[in-house]
Amino acid sequence: MALAFESCAVNSTLDIPLMLSRRGKSARLVLNDADASNAKVNAPLVRLIATAHGRFAALAAGEASSTGELARREATDPSELSRTIQLALLAPDIVEKILLGQQPVDLTATRLKKLRDLPLGWPEQRKLLGFVA
Repeated sequence: MALAFESCAVNSTLDIPLMLSRRGKSARLVLNDADASNAKVNAPLVRLIATAHGRFAALAAGEASSTGELARREATDPSELSRTIQLALLAPDIVEKILLGQQPVDLTATRLKKLRDLPLGWPEQRKLLGFVA
């Protein structure tokens, strides 16, 4: 979808690529930017992914015997810790796009933190998180 604006004074057209993004009952217009150099890295989202990998690595290395122990050590809620750890299993291409700032506009750290059950299948992750066109 693209909007076209015609200027009466100059008689020119400006095309703006965009898409309509729906979440529940709301909809918003999202500008499509084909130029990846304008991508903006979402620092809280990157920190969340880094935290997930750090927590996963701590458990895998045996630094903590359970998520409960790790949560106590980090003084965090065990359910929040468990929801974070699952993000270490995101598809590599999803992580790469997040690190480059090329994630969907509605993919935020807050949204990822609320995920209860991240699908293990990478195609399902891409669909859930908006990486499939």
